[in-house]
Amino acid sequence: STYGECTLTSGAYTNRILNLETADAFVTDAFCFNSCGACQDTTGGDGPYNVTFNVNMANEEVDPTGVYLAGGADFGVPGDNMMTDEDGDGIYSITMSLASGYTGYYAFTNGACGDWSCKENLAGLPCGDPENYNDRTVGPINGATTISTCFGQCSTDGSCEQVDIAAVTFRVDLSEAAVVNTVNIFGGSVNGWNNTATPMTDEDGDGIYEVTVELAAGGHEYKFIHNGSEEIFDPIVHGACTVTTADSIYTNRYVMVEGAEDLTTTAFCFNACIECETSNGVSELDAAAFELTPSMASESATLRFPVALATSRTLNIVGFSGALVEQFRIPAGTEVWTLNLTGYAPGIYFVNAQASGLNATRKLVVIQ
Repeated sequence: STYGECTLTSGAYTNRILNLETADAFVTDAFCFNSCGACQDTTGGDGPYNVTFNVNMANEEVDPTGVYLAGGADFGVPGDNMMTDEDGDGIYSITMSLASGYTGYYAFTNGACGDWSCKENLAGLPCGDPENYNDRTVGPINGATTISTCFGQCSTDGSCEQVDIAAVTFRVDLSEAAVVNTVNIFGGSVNGWNNTATPMTDEDGDGIYEVTVELAAGGHEYKFIHNGSEEIFDPIVHGACTVTTADSIYTNRYVMVEGAEDLTTTAFCFNACIECETSNGVSELDAAAFELTPSMASESATLRFPVALATSRTLNIVGFSGALVEQFRIPAGTEVWTLNLTGYAPGIYFVNAQASGLNATRKLVVIQ
């Protein structure tokens, strides 16, 4: 007798063989007819395979229009692929049939929004690909697969962590502009890119408009708008305080929220990454402000602080994924400080200074 991969040959007869070791119910693999393997799909591999996506919405107030799988080249727009929670446990699921070897991008949306404002915010998180709209990645698919995670988080077991929330006070200096209408801030995680939903106020009449928004820890993109005109940034000219999407279409301001620690942004001039000058030509600089040169470096970068503080500053070096790379305590009285880039992998980093309750961030590109 000769055993094949799934058969037993005895004399002139060769048949499939199944060895049952227990009395438990058993389901065989789905072999292709007259074969010991699964059928071939049009790509030449096994499949297609069922891929189940599960997303835990425990931290979210689910939109009345539902939860959806969307994004990438194959999962459509919010509203195309509705997920269901049949047992009411807050975990929404959908099963898609994907070809063997499939790789792609996807995201979850809390609602069927046509403008993507209800998409989960993965900016700065390791599971969000900054080169593909901060979408998640899937694949390669080599068999039936179940993916379980949390909305807006990177868990792989379907669990959700308690979200750290910080009060972020955004400021913009319009002292050099004639404000004849409302001033607003808008951003994906701020208000779903609604440019009229979050007005800013100048209660003390100094030309600096402010608003405080509660945001989760992580990276957040935003812009200011006044008199009906929004900020328009050049990724090279304004690279110190902005990020640009992979398709080079959108360039927005960027702030990194660390945990639940409240912060206040530097009052940059409208449509600029620097502060406005006063009538005597001297900048109104706050305790956290600093100049970073060069902004593209391989060995070291220099931080220059216009204000010598009587207290120390905290300096955070954050990778593009949002992970903290290094943290330093800059001594009181320091006006110039050198950041040693030895050991830094090439890529984009954010240099964040904190002092006296204020916060300022500059972008640094490390090259070979």
